[in-house]
Amino acid sequence: EYRSVSGAFSISKGIFELVDKANGIIHLAGQEKLSRYDLGLKAAEVLQLDLSLVIPSLQSEVSFPYKRPKDVSINITKALKLGFSPMKTEDELSFALH
Repeated sequence: EYRSVSGAFSISKGIFELVDKANGIIHLAGQEKLSRYDLGLKAAEVLQLDLSLVIPSLQSEVSFPYKRPKDVSINITKALKLGFSPMKTEDELSFALH
């Protein structure tokens, strides 16, 4: 599954920065489109864990009670044009630790 990874700091900062600029719906998320596996690797790296413990799997190998889309990333072009600047995933993870 692919997603637009974001952290609470970037999202809350974006809300405060864009609340008066926004006209209509604005999507806030990270700029990186990552798979759950890639996110796991980045988190393990930031936490200084053994990367070999992050095991990839296919969505088709897992049983869900309902069908899930393979890509739930979102388009944040409008927010970026208004000045939104989310942290990179690694930076957001490191920031959350401190």
